[in-house]
Amino acid sequence: MTIRILNEQNEEVSDGNEGMLVAEGPNIMMGYWKAPNNTKRVLSKYGYHTGDIGYRDSEGFLYVTGRRDGMLKVRGHRINPLEIEDFLNSTNLLIEAVVIGLADNLLGNKLVALVVPKEKSFIPNQLMERCAGSLPNHKLPTAIIPVRTLPKNANGKINRKQCIQLASSKTTE
Repeated sequence: MTIRILNEQNEEVSDGNEGMLVAEGPNIMMGYWKAPNNTKRVLSKYGYHTGDIGYRDSEGFLYVTGRRDGMLKVRGHRINPLEIEDFLNSTNLLIEAVVIGLADNLLGNKLVALVVPKEKSFIPNQLMERCAGSLPNHKLPTAIIPVRTLPKNANGKINRKQCIQLASSKTTE
């Protein structure tokens, strides 16, 4: 089997650049059972589009940095971080929140919430207790990190890549 990193135009990207992981080989599925539309979405003449985003380093090692659909794998469960963000925002304790996955050898990803609290007196453990009372264990953030603002791109959308870098730096402090 071979794995290539392709851009949106199905062109191979150079080392260090992110793209979609696309697999080819005799062991790749022929399609989804009785689901031609789903098959068409992931199989093309270029191979099986895994939905994983990643890059190859100069030594040929592959790194998976995320999912095209935003889903994260935690403890064997596929999790949509937007569900957890919606819950966090529903508490009325926050201005905004983002949930990202940080790579974890045991869990696959560990969930980390970066939050912008409404009040200076915000206590992350109180929000964690609310999460524990309402969310299943596999959807609980391992850390809730208060920040003044969330990184945004030029369009004003939350920049998840910068959030991952911020959360990584805060969890190692």
